Amino acid sequence: MDVLQNVSTNVFDFLVDYRWYLFGLVLLFGAFRHRIYAYYRQYKRRQDEYEYAAKYHKNSDLGKQRLDAVTMAREKMQRELEAKAAEAERIRLEKKAEAKARQEAGQDGKGGSTSSGSRLRAEHFPLMGHSGGSNYRAPKKSCCKKGGGCG
Repeated sequence: MDVLQNVSTNVFDFLVDYRWYLFGLVLLFGAFRHRIYAYYRQYKRRQDEYEYAAKYHKNSDLGKQRLDAVTMAREKMQRELEAKAAEAERIRLEKKAEAKARQEAGQDGKGGSTSSGSRLRAEHFPLMGHSGGSNYRAPKKSCCKKGGGCG
């Protein structure tokens, strides 16, 4: 217990004695953390490239196997994409045929959906002026204040 108390006392004394230096280091790190992180990323990228080159330079079959695996994965994704596109096209054509059948059934008088024109309000004419509650006019733009003339 006595050792733990001595360590905590020593740490506390160190923090008290060097608090301004530590505060300055924290501020410097905060100010330059983006640049430090950029250097770290650059170092890490160089290190990864070096390891990659060393690994595949020793064994060229690994590079060929990796390239083949990437090609196979691309071909698989392309096949999946083509299958999804064909399915979507089939569904689109089915919906189009159903809509055409419903439209023909409605024209033959067998019932069905009404035309889209009858769903609109008969008294709504948006280009006819003040027929509704839309009487808003934007204020006139002038360089002068209200009531004051410009010269």
